[in-house]
Amino acid sequence: MSRICLKLFIVSLFGITTTALTVLAEDPPAEVPKKQDWSAYATFSEIAGEVVKFEDPILTLKITTYTQSGGGGGRGRGRGRRPQIKATHKEVDLNFAEQGLVRWQKPAPKMGANGRKVPHSFKEIQMMKLPQGAPGYLAARSDLVPGQIVALTLVRPRDVPLSKVTETDLQIKYAVIAGSSNVAADPGAGLGAGFEKKEK
Repeated sequence: MSRICLKLFIVSLFGITTTALTVLAEDPPAEVPKKQDWSAYATFSEIAGEVVKFEDPILTLKITTYTQSGGGGGRGRGRGRRPQIKATHKEVDLNFAEQGLVRWQKPAPKMGANGRKVPHSFKEIQMMKLPQGAPGYLAARSDLVPGQIVALTLVRPRDVPLSKVTETDLQIKYAVIAGSSNVAADPGAGLGAGFEKKEK
């Protein structure tokens, strides 16, 4: 083989190998779509609550709202009644859309061979952010368990007029796991960003 042919062969082999490695590095796992098509849906609202139970595709969510009553009504400093805060709980059943995804607010920890946490590589982080446009990081529906605090993005079919939308029309586009409400059982878990325990 002449020197020129040998050089061309080496260059070609290097190019093929580099391309193969790039494809392997950039392609996400088969179950993770690079993109999603939500053109048939419109965003309806975002809500947060606690997971009561999950039987795919139905998620039962407990939503807590707070109302204030009393307070004021007196003259002078400190003469009024202290306002009362009342918590109201409501459980709703919501269906995941066919393309609906569960996400972690923060990347799930990666454990090394010695059982300790190790940092994710840049490429791993990029994979976990797929598909494009999705919030948070890759999770599975099986990661949803009772007691978790989740933020849901709800969508409605575009062919259903907004004025006629009912609760049964709403579907879950994204469920982002922010943490656990059971801080006493797992003090290190926390409630995640936006759900921090407030000090008295």
